Amino acid sequence: MSEDFEAQLRGALRRQEPSAGFAERVIAKTSVPKRGKRAWVVVLAMAAMLAIAFLANREYKQRRAAEAHRQAVVALRITAEKLNLVRNKMMTRQARVAETENP
Repeated sequence: MSEDFEAQLRGALRRQEPSAGFAERVIAKTSVPKRGKRAWVVVLAMAAMLAIAFLANREYKQRRAAEAHRQAVVALRITAEKLNLVRNKMMTRQARVAETENP
């Protein structure tokens, strides 16, 4: 059975000469039709739109980064102020404790 299958497979896969005009038909089906100036205008317009979109996206990201930086600086300043308040309160309490212990 396997020999019969292999023989059928060999027969199906043997080389055959193409029919007359095969190459011309393939080339005709795969050739790209010529396009006019309109196609170039469309291509250039799309390229310009992509460039503008890229630049706008970059500007947007830069603005977001600048705003995030500004917010981080404000948060750090607030944190520093709060820490200084806590440090001052602790130093005041320590001074009071030291005064009560050493009159």
